[in-house]
Amino acid sequence: GAIFLRLNALDGTSCIYSQTRDMSGEIAWSQAGGGESMDDLTAHDYLEKQQKYDPDLWILEIEDPDEKYQFDGEILK
Repeated sequence: GAIFLRLNALDGTSCIYSQTRDMSGEIAWSQAGGGESMDDLTAHDYLEKQQKYDPDLWILEIEDPDEKYQFDGEILK
C-alpha cells in the first residue's frame, strides 16, 4: 500500500506527503494539497478519502511543531 506522512504542527494544521520515486528510482515525497498546509479536518478527510482507494495504505503521523522533521528523500515540486 501507499505510504502517507502527516506532519502535525499541533496548531490545527498539518502537511501531508505521499511517498513516491524520482526519475532515478530513489525515494521522494510529494506534498498533497498543492504544497500548502491544511487544517486538521481537511487533512483527516483527505487521508480518509485515500484510504477508500487503498485500504492497505500506511499513515504515519509525526508531531512536528518546530518543523524539524528530516525527509529521507527529495521533496518533489
